[in-house]
Amino acid sequence: MNIEKANQIAIATFQEYSDHYGYLRSLVEELPVDNNQCPVPTYTYPAIDYLKKLDFTKSSFFGYNAGLSSLWWAHNAMSVITIETNINIHNYIGTKGGDNLVTINIHADDTDSYSTAIKQESMKFDVIEISGESSASCAEQLKELVEAGEQVPRLIILNNSSMAIDTHKVLSSFDNYIPVDFCGIGPRANKISTTTFYISTNINCHVILSPNPILYIN
Repeated sequence: MNIEKANQIAIATFQEYSDHYGYLRSLVEELPVDNNQCPVPTYTYPAIDYLKKLDFTKSSFFGYNAGLSSLWWAHNAMSVITIETNINIHNYIGTKGGDNLVTINIHADDTDSYSTAIKQESMKFDVIEISGESSASCAEQLKELVEAGEQVPRLIILNNSSMAIDTHKVLSSFDNYIPVDFCGIGPRANKISTTTFYISTNINCHVILSPNPILYIN
């Protein structure tokens, strides 16, 4: 196969991929949305596909700088709490989220309040996302709670994990959690990244909506 033909196939394949996930629309809108302009998480598309197979309707979600991903969680989980250091994102989420979404703004310079925010919550969360500049400190705080049995998340999410090696090391040290990497592009992204899920070894952690692989038919 000559290079011109290979380039044509590569472009056509990417176009099909983009059309399926709404990637170009997310770039145009500058928001993590699909082709129907519905919110999607800012994770990689393989990670999003995995989440779509699970039932979170009875699950509680806590996010450190979950950002616009919290809008997807608000549509799919029972309750959502997200700690945001960006006041603009905090305000945007506040206007777009439903009654089950609570967003709390903590100034980025207040790293202690940010990293310990989960300790102020009495609820045990099923899903916890860690993002942001202080993510390693947040992971350390979470480890203390998990080891004490005060938090028993079924799923921990670290977005852009390849850029947060220290945080990944902390989360990978948790007992009874298996790290699974989902590499690829995501909404609005201009490069390949990795979303890592740390999945509880509790086999009852989620209800699988479909036991079959995701099938995409053009």
